[in-house]
Amino acid sequence: MSRMLEVLDYGLTRHSNLGAGFPHALHADPEFLLSACRQADSAGVSRITIFDTDGKADPFSIFQVIQELREAVKCELFFHAHNDLGLATANSLAAVLAGADGLDATVNGLGDRAGNASLEQVLINLILEEIDSGIDPSRLKDLSLLVEDLSGVPVHPLAPVLGEYVFTHESPGHHGITDLFEAFKPELLKGGE
Repeated sequence: MSRMLEVLDYGLTRHSNLGAGFPHALHADPEFLLSACRQADSAGVSRITIFDTDGKADPFSIFQVIQELREAVKCELFFHAHNDLGLATANSLAAVLAGADGLDATVNGLGDRAGNASLEQVLINLILEEIDSGIDPSRLKDLSLLVEDLSGVPVHPLAPVLGEYVFTHESPGHHGITDLFEAFKPELLKGGE
């Protein structure tokens, strides 16, 4: 850890707003990670980011790690999720509920391999938990379409939140009572119009 402290000391002499990121953090010995984060915090970093680099973490372990780190450090604590097992949204929500100050998320979940935490999925979950992100959900669809166009990567019709079929009901049992089968109101994406 002396090398980490040397690098942080060097960086902090040149810029007062410096963060420390811990890729593969969830593969490290928990005591080692806790010690490294405490030392980075004591050195004066403004933010620590914990990465689920290979996307193998689960929400329960994320909650535990972030909660322990939140109690141990004073600086901002961020979480970066990958979606290799389809848990990036759940892991990101667990991180926030455990005390993370912020998340790394991407529009339409774009990112390496299976992608990163999807901004639109994380945002709607935060809204449902009554956690204010400062992001207007009514702008998500336009942003998603722009990123889809620029990236050339289409949003799958079955994608949560913004997929074409999210509010489509095929089952006859849903007719007339569709709102009982929807996780959130469509108006949320339209700004209440």
